[in-house]
Amino acid sequence: MPEPTAPRRPRPSASAEAAAALLELWSLVRTTGRLWRRTWWQTGAWFCLGWAVHTLGLLASARLGAAHGGLALVAFVIGVVATLVALVLMIHAVEPHLRTASGPPADPVALTSARVPAQVFARERAVDVVAAAVGPFLAVYAVWGFVDDQVRELFAANYAVQGLGGVLNFSINLSPDRWRFFAAAAAVAWVAKQGLGLLTAGGRRRGLALLGVLAEALWVFGLFAVAIIATRAGLVWLRTRAAWVGLQDGWQGLLGLLPDWHLPFGLTVPQALDRAVELLVGTVVPGAWTAVALPLVWLALTATVLGWREFGGADALAGTRLERPAARLVLGRRTRVLAALATDDLRTKYLPVLQALRLVARAGPRFVGVYLVLATVLTAAQAGFDIAVTVLVGPRGADTALLVDPFAVLVSGLLFTPVAIALYAAAFDEALTAALRRSPPEPSDGAVDLERRPGTAGAVTVSPPAGSGRPPATAASGPGRRSGRG
Repeated sequence: MPEPTAPRRPRPSASAEAAAALLELWSLVRTTGRLWRRTWWQTGAWFCLGWAVHTLGLLASARLGAAHGGLALVAFVIGVVATLVALVLMIHAVEPHLRTASGPPADPVALTSARVPAQVFARERAVDVVAAAVGPFLAVYAVWGFVDDQVRELFAANYAVQGLGGVLNFSINLSPDRWRFFAAAAAVAWVAKQGLGLLTAGGRRRGLALLGVLAEALWVFGLFAVAIIATRAGLVWLRTRAAWVGLQDGWQGLLGLLPDWHLPFGLTVPQALDRAVELLVGTVVPGAWTAVALPLVWLALTATVLGWREFGGADALAGTRLERPAARLVLGRRTRVLAALATDDLRTKYLPVLQALRLVARAGPRFVGVYLVLATVLTAAQAGFDIAVTVLVGPRGADTALLVDPFAVLVSGLLFTPVAIALYAAAFDEALTAALRRSPPEPSDGAVDLERRPGTAGAVTVSPPAGSGRPPATAASGPGRRSGRG
């Protein structure tokens, strides 16, 4: 006799799904508003300070010019770092008002396929957060053109200081023959970063950690500057190759094979296909990259500031088919050291972001959709405000535009960036809270330990990362208690 199967849960109706989405939207809007009201003065102050140092760094770099290229590069990187540090400190200022800031929950809960780092439930010092989070911020945000944007702003500062006739004295130059300069700067910065990392290991000499942040930024910028120069040179080389011309001829030949039928909207079939591919490559893919991927990455970067760090290669493979084969892999000591050195940037910068994206995905498609809608509305509102400011200022000369533009950026950022930070933090808090309601897996180092230890009734234990030398911290079940450092 076949065993009885559990009845299938009926799928919710479309109206029920819409109502649940609206409730989730309202919850996220309300949480964002609460965080903004409580922290707008702190986040606004950090933004203004970052803007001031960033602007001074660009102007100092432009004033130093090509005659002092090394110092000009350092001044520019200091300005860039100031922007990132301000963003990190804005997120850090919001952290005490999140639900996860009260410590791990009292009920036996954990993530379904990933551990919860102990730093999520700890209140870390600002200098430690800056030292740990600026690197991932710069490395990941650079993929979305942050370095390109900063270079354009530096060109504008050079125009404002040197004038249109002083191009040869500009402090920034991305011509192909400059790749050796940026490669050397990146190499020196990497060596300095490794040395400062050894000196500040274990939380010692926190003052040197700030120099480590500067070395980290110089290393990343030099690396991406070389990548930009190589990409431009590679595209120029590719477009002069016979293979590239052959591909273009092949595409035109393929279009020529299609029937020349006229479609209702005034195009022929070949023209419609050509326009569709052009629209896909030139509009849809960049739009999805900016409107979908970038807000999700911002949410992941916010998670790294809020403690979602300290992951290893095993965490990246958790829940995949490669998890068991990787666990059986045995490496020698020298091989492990070389592998750790070679994958340092991947583990410390990109892996936490990947793990945060997995956390967001586990919150469900409805939550992701609601968050993207709010992020898009906020981005559109800021774009509309920027257009309104441009119309209000009206047509002006180049000198006036170069003078007004930084202050327009200040006003726009001061109005919208604190709201965006509140939205990112609220979304991470909601995603983590939703994921913590799932069934618990086996705990791992640095994760929420679900084992009830003798004498700790009504509490859970947060195990610190392996090798930290810190004893486990116990969090009481009542609200308002915090584990970790004060």
